[in-house]
Amino acid sequence: MIQHLIDTIRAWPWLLLTTVGLGMAVALSWSFLRRAETVHRAAMVVCAILGVWTFTLFGQFHDHGQFGHQNLHAHDFYHYYFGSKYLPEWGYEGMYLATVAALEEVGREEPSKAIRFERIRDLREGSHFLYRDEFMPLAEEAKARFSPERWRALKKDLSFMRDKAMDAGWWKNVLLDAGFNPPPSYAVIGGAVSNHLPFNEHTWKWLGGLDFLLIALGVLAIGYAVGPVPALFTLVILGNAPITTYNWTGGSFLRQIWLFFLMIGMASLARRRWYTAGAALGASTAVVIFPGCFLFGAMVPLFYRYYRTGSRIALTRFAVGAASALLVLIGLSLVFYGAHSWLEWKQRIGAHDVTFFTNHLGIKKIITFTPEACAQNFGAGDTLFPEWNGALLYRLHRAGWADLLLVAVLSIWTIGGNLRARPVEASLIIGSGLLVFWTMPASYYTIYVGVFAAFILANRNRPLARTRFVVFCVALVAAIIMPHYAGDLIVQSFLLSAGWILAIIVLSTLRWLERPALALPPKQQNILIASAAATVAVLLLIGIAIRDPLHDADFLPPEIVKHDRVADIVDLGSADSEKAHQLEIPEAMRVPRQMMDTYGYRVKDECGIVRKTGALNYDFAPAPKGGRLIVRTDSFYKGDLLTTINGRSLPAIHLEPRQTLMAYLEIPVPADIEGPLHVQQATTASDVGIFTEWLVTPN
Repeated sequence: MIQHLIDTIRAWPWLLLTTVGLGMAVALSWSFLRRAETVHRAAMVVCAILGVWTFTLFGQFHDHGQFGHQNLHAHDFYHYYFGSKYLPEWGYEGMYLATVAALEEVGREEPSKAIRFERIRDLREGSHFLYRDEFMPLAEEAKARFSPERWRALKKDLSFMRDKAMDAGWWKNVLLDAGFNPPPSYAVIGGAVSNHLPFNEHTWKWLGGLDFLLIALGVLAIGYAVGPVPALFTLVILGNAPITTYNWTGGSFLRQIWLFFLMIGMASLARRRWYTAGAALGASTAVVIFPGCFLFGAMVPLFYRYYRTGSRIALTRFAVGAASALLVLIGLSLVFYGAHSWLEWKQRIGAHDVTFFTNHLGIKKIITFTPEACAQNFGAGDTLFPEWNGALLYRLHRAGWADLLLVAVLSIWTIGGNLRARPVEASLIIGSGLLVFWTMPASYYTIYVGVFAAFILANRNRPLARTRFVVFCVALVAAIIMPHYAGDLIVQSFLLSAGWILAIIVLSTLRWLERPALALPPKQQNILIASAAATVAVLLLIGIAIRDPLHDADFLPPEIVKHDRVADIVDLGSADSEKAHQLEIPEAMRVPRQMMDTYGYRVKDECGIVRKTGALNYDFAPAPKGGRLIVRTDSFYKGDLLTTINGRSLPAIHLEPRQTLMAYLEIPVPADIEGPLHVQQATTASDVGIFTEWLVTPN
């Protein structure tokens, strides 16, 4: 009966919203009623307990099978504990390679743990995979970088984790992830802890709880700075953002150390402890880099204060604290890991930053969004994922100048609106804006929204403070409700990104209206805000106009044509085109499609289906200088496309399943084929869809 009740509650999708809603109600009451402090504290304690309960998957933590439910996220723990502990040996590119070699060696020594890997992610490239013949020689090279003692230590750690972390299939999925991504300055801290805290039977159940300890200390610091009610409200929101963070990072290893430093930094800003605030935000930046947005955000009002009054004490102290923390952590990383580790990390994070995973957020997800991109599994697939990712990158770069202006306008709007804000609020609002304007953060970093909530709530004395808090609440509630109505993850990331940016702009506008940096009459202020909004709208429309026109069947991407020319074209589905080229198809099945192609263009076309049992025949103009035969397809099955021209067999083209993406196959046409081209095409696949074909010849 009790277990049934627990299962029912866990299945109730509105429990999270109820928990957050109760916390918001108590917070709003506290912001208006100042005499019932004890009652509000008690009520917020209850809400905070509920918040922690929902955050930890209703107290169930992670399921470890025979070991029960434990606060250890084995997948993420492997990446952060092992990644920092053995960074000196495997760097940023050899983690999976050394793991393969060590685990397979463990399996040979302990047959019950035998495992054989056939495919792993290539950590040199964010969207590619390596197969056994490719990675085994590299794995031996990765092993050679270990001393005998360190190799034994790695094998011992992996052998123990092999006992605790699922089966061989689980391990094979782990090595398809994205590797260890924080900078070497994180490993200064993470490596010091992981090399001194062993991973064994005595520690494995509590090592994943270090982040909870750090968060608790951060909440205490916030409570000291702004009071218990806002601090406890942090726990109501923390981790209960739209895309839950516990499944991603809960029970990992020092995954939230950046958040701990951020909390200390915000608390110190609120208390005007400038050295401590700078040092904490500097340390947070060194750990994962992107909190540099919050560091910059805090400096904006301090610099503006110096500009207006000449007082530079706060700015100088804050800057000295930040520089000191950055220099210490980065300097130690250079001593421990060398400059090459930073070069490897730069290459690694560069590949990661242009990879459109479904859980990434930001303005890049907005401007590259198209309905054709929905329902894609961007986390898997050797061909489809890289090609889809490439298509989105083409879309991203196609209107680069308009996007740069758009981001610049939004950044100026956000910074200008918070020039006279308190440093703690400016840090959070400006930092949140710059984060999604200039980068593409993973959704689990929204865990910091709990800190945002605490300080937005704490500033209840300003005229528009409650309005800003209501804006925050509405945005968060909308974000929690939205996934129940938008099931596709790409649509969710688009809507969350748009909502995030809209909330930041509204909050910045409210700050401007409350304390503008320019003393303008109300009418001129309204004109300024309306002009900025109109500029953003125009730039968005320009980007849409460049990226999103729906092209007809005869459209061939200029990236394919290059400096050649289109000599002939046959459009399957067009009666006139088929008749003019003497086209014969054994089964006259016509299927209209409106899809994205591999170059990020939206194309409307109609395909003919060529089955394994038949062949497609048509004529093309002569190609005395040779050229290329271009075939547009959305192949659903694996196999080969076989082409003969005037009876001569050309090289077979391998087909990979794409299904939701139009691709272009290129077949070289020899220059010594004389006369009109009589083309015949067949397939070894079950069938292949062919939309349009072009003959492209040299100019």
